Amino acid sequence: MALSYWKVEQYGVWTTIISFSTYLSVSGLGIDVAAGILMTKTSNAGSKRAIFRKSMFLVCFSASMLLVLVITVHAVVPGWARIIGHVSPSSVATAKNTTFVFVLAFLVNLPFGVIGNSLAAYQRAYVQNMFSSLSAFLGLIVLVVTILFRMTMPMFAVFVGLSTLAMNVVKLFTFLRIRSNYERTSSTDPLDQNSETSAKILIRTGFELLAYGSAVTFVQSLGNVIISNKIDMAHVTPYALTYRLLFLGFTLVTTINLSAAPLLGREYSRGNWPWIASVHARLLSITCIVGGAVWIGAILFLKSIILLWVGPNGYAGAATVVLLGGWIYLSGLSNINFVVINSFNFTKGIGLLSWIELAVFVVATEIFIGPFGISGVALALMASQLLVSVWALPLIVHRRSERRIGYPRGRFILLSFVVIVGVIASAASNWLIRAASLRFVIALGICFSYAVAMYWLLPGDVRRRFGVAALYSRFLGR
Repeated sequence: MALSYWKVEQYGVWTTIISFSTYLSVSGLGIDVAAGILMTKTSNAGSKRAIFRKSMFLVCFSASMLLVLVITVHAVVPGWARIIGHVSPSSVATAKNTTFVFVLAFLVNLPFGVIGNSLAAYQRAYVQNMFSSLSAFLGLIVLVVTILFRMTMPMFAVFVGLSTLAMNVVKLFTFLRIRSNYERTSSTDPLDQNSETSAKILIRTGFELLAYGSAVTFVQSLGNVIISNKIDMAHVTPYALTYRLLFLGFTLVTTINLSAAPLLGREYSRGNWPWIASVHARLLSITCIVGGAVWIGAILFLKSIILLWVGPNGYAGAATVVLLGGWIYLSGLSNINFVVINSFNFTKGIGLLSWIELAVFVVATEIFIGPFGISGVALALMASQLLVSVWALPLIVHRRSERRIGYPRGRFILLSFVVIVGVIASAASNWLIRAASLRFVIALGICFSYAVAMYWLLPGDVRRRFGVAALYSRFLGR
């Protein structure tokens, strides 16, 4: 809807502006995430309250300082809008006003991030998920109202900011009620017995998490900004839309891995290494299967989905889809190891590693964007993963676990082989077969073959949990 209403260039402007939220989130210094981790580690209600209070103060202070800086730059430096990229003269004023409103709204809402991360400390993480879903729904409503009343993009940014603020106020009152109920039934030992309530611990933990998280998010979001400056704003739209749809697949992979994090942390504290190694191997298998399915599915069907949805202006090209799909697959493999590293607090040096990956991405983009256009950005993403995280994170996990966790090489090679064969077959069918009906039948055949192959490559105990396997065994009398 947004693409149809604002057309290609202005939609590209909005996508680029959204990318700025990645850089603005640095102003929180990682304290919002650190607060959630430190509050979860203590069962003391008073300590939780102290950590929350100090975290809110620090984030509010940081956001306020940046807010003053932004207003000052807007008033003193009239040409600051050049950072948005190459925008046509007719869209410059719209881009500048929308960016200013978006930045102000983001900074005003930034302190509420502490609440979202703190809900897990009271065993209410699902409440944050509920508000996240509500936020997406509110955004859709605001977009529909904007289109119905023919409002401008700056006004759209205003209403997005106000709706987010209203939702965050509701979240605040919900949090206070949850905390009150928790404190009525929990212990409140003296705070000085818990040194992790200090602002020093909060800031140090926040910087450790910020170093890694900011570099990773920069890699993921920098593509839009680079394309808008190196090519033009119109090319941001197809890249951003293709990237977003593929990133939904990455979210599915990370959700599977993150669901195991609390169990991994619990068993680590018990020293149950055989169980941890077994779960790590299963997560690797599942991630290969799901990541491969996303990659192959994108090659086979993403073009048709985008063409039906928004038309040819939203499609970034076959090469970009193949490369972004490969990046999603590799990122899933890296994510398994990051979940282990985070759960076991093997985080020393991880921030430096992520910044090396960012540097590799920037250099690779400079090399590839000239000859390959937007496909060069996708190639740089894939290259940065291959050259850094894909091999470095497993090595860190293997060494810091004293070689107790490793890759089951035989199964991993088999799974990767099936994925690569599926990717090659999918790309070849799209390239060689022109008849849409025949191409669709072959696509279904590739998907079915992939599903069968991966099913039989699953570990036996995992395979037996599926209803199909159980029925098949009963039918054969096993």
